[in-house]
Amino acid sequence: MTKKHTDDTDTIKLQFKKELSVGTGSFLVNTFLKADHALSAGDEKVALQALRQALMLAKNHSLQFLEWLHPNMVERLLKKALESNIETGFASRLLTRYHEHSASDIITIEPEDTLRVYTLGKFSVIKKGSPIKFSGKAQQRPLDLLKIIISYGGKGISKDRISEALWPDAEGDQAHRSFATTLHRLRKLIGKDMVSLSDSKLSLNWKNVWVDLNEFEKLLSRAAVGNDIDITYRDVKNALSLYNGNFLDEEEHAWVISRREQLRNKLLGTLNHCGNELRKANKLDKAETLYKRELEIDELSEEAYQGLLLIYKSQNKKAEAISIYLQCRKALMSAMQVSPSSKTESIYLSLQKD
Repeated sequence: MTKKHTDDTDTIKLQFKKELSVGTGSFLVNTFLKADHALSAGDEKVALQALRQALMLAKNHSLQFLEWLHPNMVERLLKKALESNIETGFASRLLTRYHEHSASDIITIEPEDTLRVYTLGKFSVIKKGSPIKFSGKAQQRPLDLLKIIISYGGKGISKDRISEALWPDAEGDQAHRSFATTLHRLRKLIGKDMVSLSDSKLSLNWKNVWVDLNEFEKLLSRAAVGNDIDITYRDVKNALSLYNGNFLDEEEHAWVISRREQLRNKLLGTLNHCGNELRKANKLDKAETLYKRELEIDELSEEAYQGLLLIYKSQNKKAEAISIYLQCRKALMSAMQVSPSSKTESIYLSLQKD
């Protein structure tokens, strides 16, 4: 390896450490990965939005390489950026730097999470930068096993609990054989070291597996105890960047539905709490953003309507307040045949008197 390349590699590591120190590193990596995931799923609108955001952030930090990402992914994303006229100058310089080094010269800093699993919205599994293609019924049971491991927390899940959920009618030896066969197939599909079995309990190898749900819950938990409202807002926004839809949205198993509702309620509660704190701190634009996002997820969230009414009242925006009140009334009447609560009516009436 040349001295120049050694210097380049050291610079990359220092730059990324600096970026991590200001709290954007994880968000940057996740945004690039979100772009690649959306691109693989055929959702070009989300892919281009995430790619634009990630490249702007990378450019602002004067990054010279994206070496902690898989080279194939980097090239794919940069070519898409050029094709879509996104940060073309910066993307072109990055792509040129990659092509200036032969494959043997580039030391890729492989992320620890070699397997990435997306469960919020469309389910997908990405291994070393490329999506795993699923086909046929033979893979459905192993994927169900992976989904249930994630749904139950990813660690120390008993074989009996899993068997009861996946093979409720099987008995003794039959359940044992089904479990063993399915685990073998799952390991063959995603890697034998990705799932461990110890004392009849299954766990994901968190050193080698990244799951959007795990990161999402960490961000929400941190936001719930945060004292600095700006940091809390950043954590909530990062969590929202991972929330591309309900947990395992295409599944209707009982164990999925209960987990889905739990996560959705946790997100809605966090959005409302953070929105309220931002409003009290007079950070009204940020509060408005969260309340509106809350309503996108649940149009019946009356607390969000109340928060928006209070914001518009403080800003003397009567037209916006009337509009949001009518939206609230229509949603509640249409879904539940009820009128807005007395609290909502009181806020609205107080605005009318001003």
